[in-house]
Amino acid sequence: MFDNLIMKKYNLILKIISWLQIVGGITGLLMLAYLLSGTGAINGPILLIFTTGLSLFIFSIVSGAKLLHGAKYGVLFTIINQILQLVHWKMLGYGFAYSSGVQLALGFNEGSLKFNLGLIQSNFSMAIKSNEGFTFQLNIAALIVLVLVIECVRRQKNQQQKEENTTIFDEPATEEKL
Repeated sequence: MFDNLIMKKYNLILKIISWLQIVGGITGLLMLAYLLSGTGAINGPILLIFTTGLSLFIFSIVSGAKLLHGAKYGVLFTIINQILQLVHWKMLGYGFAYSSGVQLALGFNEGSLKFNLGLIQSNFSMAIKSNEGFTFQLNIAALIVLVLVIECVRRQKNQQQKEENTTIFDEPATEEKL
């Protein structure tokens, strides 16, 4: 009974992470649509940036949906999605920052310590030949989600192995009174 309760807890955590990815992806798509509506002429680099952002937010939605429905690659897609969100950086005129759903970023931005917190917030930034300064941030929220997903899956697999190894002979014997 206790093991069943633990499994329900891990299933709930995975469902919350699933919905976080789905809502984050939808929020990101809405943000991109808003930005695209205000963009004048679209040239090659801008098209590349919008296409990359669109792909990432769609991938976030797909990852969340697959994880929610227990699909074969749901965990793998979620792990990849979280790894893409781990590091935000800009240097030497290039940069990349992506978060979908939640962001808790800590790091350096142009020489000063910077802290960003966002719940149900999506962020995408890509720099190509820009004059922006050095930025390096670690998205702690993505790291926490990544660790939670890996731990939940590990515990679920351990529980399944434990159940497969249990036989009727492993149950404690009861004495019958005559």
